[in-house]
Amino acid sequence: MPAYLIDTQVLLWFQKDPTLLPERVRLIIEDGTNEIWVSQVSFFEIAIKMKVGSKPPEFKLSIEELIQQTVRDEFGILSISNDHISTYSSVPLFPNHRNPAVA
Repeated sequence: MPAYLIDTQVLLWFQKDPTLLPERVRLIIEDGTNEIWVSQVSFFEIAIKMKVGSKPPEFKLSIEELIQQTVRDEFGILSISNDHISTYSSVPLFPNHRNPAVA
């Protein structure tokens, strides 16, 4: 079974309006034979945006509702460990992806 890790923006668009996603991405997510994963980091990132008031005003779910909906959608939730954080320093930094918290 293919597995995909979706990023924060894809999660938000999928929950708000799946037609915002490119058709290929939407079909991958909606295909029940694929495993779809969301990192806990995405929920933390969204919680920060909500706290500082930068969440899109048309996005109506609370962080709790978003997590519950993610579980109902049968997406896996990828936990983060201290090892993940330590290993991050070896991930290459791409010029167009300097701040993953900006969407």
